[in-house]
Amino acid sequence: MHDSGEMAVIKHETDVLVLGAGASGCGAALAASGKGVRVLLADKGKLESCGSLGGGNDHFMAVLNTGEPGDDEATAIDFYCTPMTGYTPAQVKQWLEVMPRMIEMLKSLGIEFLHNPDGSFYRTTGFGQPGSWWTHINNGKYIKRRLGGLIRSKGVDTLEYFQCTKLFVRDGRVVGAAGFHVLDGTFHVIHARTVVLALGRLTGRVTVNSSLNPFNIAFSPFITGSQVALGYEAGAEIITLDTEQEGTLLPKGWGCPGMNGITSSGAKAINALGERYMAKYHPMMEVGPRCLLVRGTAQEQSEGNGPPFVLDLTHIDKDILHHLQYDSMPGDKETWNDYCEQAGIDFSKKPMEVDLSEIYINGIMYLKDNFETRTVKGLFGGSMFHDFSGSICSGYIAGTHAVEACSLYDFADMDEDEILREKERVFLPLHTEDGIRQEKFEAAVRQGMNYYMGYVRSGSKDHGRGNRIEGRLEKGQKVVVIEDLISTGGSCIEVVEALREAGAEVLGVASIFTYGMQKGLDRMREANVTNYSLSNLDALVEVAAEEGYIKPEDKARLIAFRNNPSDESWMQ
Repeated sequence: MHDSGEMAVIKHETDVLVLGAGASGCGAALAASGKGVRVLLADKGKLESCGSLGGGNDHFMAVLNTGEPGDDEATAIDFYCTPMTGYTPAQVKQWLEVMPRMIEMLKSLGIEFLHNPDGSFYRTTGFGQPGSWWTHINNGKYIKRRLGGLIRSKGVDTLEYFQCTKLFVRDGRVVGAAGFHVLDGTFHVIHARTVVLALGRLTGRVTVNSSLNPFNIAFSPFITGSQVALGYEAGAEIITLDTEQEGTLLPKGWGCPGMNGITSSGAKAINALGERYMAKYHPMMEVGPRCLLVRGTAQEQSEGNGPPFVLDLTHIDKDILHHLQYDSMPGDKETWNDYCEQAGIDFSKKPMEVDLSEIYINGIMYLKDNFETRTVKGLFGGSMFHDFSGSICSGYIAGTHAVEACSLYDFADMDEDEILREKERVFLPLHTEDGIRQEKFEAAVRQGMNYYMGYVRSGSKDHGRGNRIEGRLEKGQKVVVIEDLISTGGSCIEVVEALREAGAEVLGVASIFTYGMQKGLDRMREANVTNYSLSNLDALVEVAAEEGYIKPEDKARLIAFRNNPSDESWMQ
């Protein structure tokens, strides 16, 4: 058993600390290098192979202002700047400005982009985007190792096999980070003037994949959610956690990336009835929003229209098919050709059976237009946008601004007691001799989410089969309703009634918070609904008074409001 007290503390000092060496971290390191500041790039893996980009990539999403329909700045800003993304026009504009620069950098590394006979980039449409933004790459499996070589040649310091566990903040400014070496167990502390968090756009997986193998996927378990967790614990605001992202359709029994190139090239999704079903879910069908491709397939499955599901490419030009199968797909994962040989897959001869990918949790830090967090000075978000293009470009933008901020922020003292407390916290699990292992707990949660999670809409869909309840639900099945907040109880009662009508046995409602309003209590009792809540207004009022957020004399007024909201005497 390790003794954390005797373990060495290794200290580093740098001007710009980049946490994460995937696509976004590489972009940040390249932007910061050669600017007269020290740059340290840290990751829990090896620079040449870590991150989602380590397996390669077959495309680079780019708006190039070619004059083609939809290929312009205004269209891209309008497409991306929605409440669901949290992006501002200024942020997206910077992304668009960096795209051509990154393409030229990749070309200088020998990365081959496909071209049309007239010399223009070979580009396709996908993800419901209004333009042909997908620029295809021929030898994408080499991207990461060549980026790694370029970064090392620029004199960027690296700390490999380092798992960051904490950001240190003093007086509202990030001053450094700490964590441990995953191979030798040493504890490291990094003193920095600015920090770029570049640990991944997606927070983590919540379901299993078709192969039941957590490592046989596009985004393997190295995506631990550190981006959001570290940022949040440091005091950064987090947005879009309430949204989710479905990956894509995957070859049956083998979770590989790169399927987006197949759908964007014209593949047709066919269900077990022989129907091309995606028209029911979006007018752009297979090249519509990626989430709908997954959700549409899941809907077909829940309605008994599959499996099997296949992607049919047999109608596509033979040269394009050859590129997809033998150049594009191996560019994402080198073992693709071996899999095809064993599974007897030939795009030109028969459709390929596919299955649903796992679901990912979203979430990004709320950033200013210069990619600095709004609440923690010196902390920049490098994993802002989606996909390879979004990752490396947002990292580059964040790295650029982090260097500029070095002129504003000098080194600040770090609290040695806080460092020691973090060291003890990190190594505490090593002293635990009983309990369930992380792997078993993770597998159980994924399985439960995959088979037993669903949701109830406020009304039936206005398209498809008009379902109100999504997910697996059988008559007689016991159900617990999860609610965030209960006031009058109306919305959760509607959900309970919908489930009961579908034949479910509703055991009760578990909520995060309840006001405890009499109207809500009465309605829940009349509907025979039991609620268990983690917290309530009474507890909140007590804590708020103890912490000084409200005056002690205000407690009774707030409770009076809760008991009778229509009586305004509490305001006097």
